[in-house]
Amino acid sequence: MADPIRCCDGCKRSVANQSEAEAKAWAFLEISKRWRCPSCARELAQANAAHAASPGGEA
Repeated sequence: MADPIRCCDGCKRSVANQSEAEAKAWAFLEISKRWRCPSCARELAQANAAHAASPGGEA
């Protein structure tokens, strides 16, 4: 039996397999060949948006 898929961001979330990851909208990161859960993806997007909106942040 294959190991479960774990979020690459260390949040301790996991799913049983690729089919479950895809069904639950996990993002597959092509370059690193790893998976990111929707919660961590949302947090990362919010952090990037906040940084871009801050003075001196990149647009």
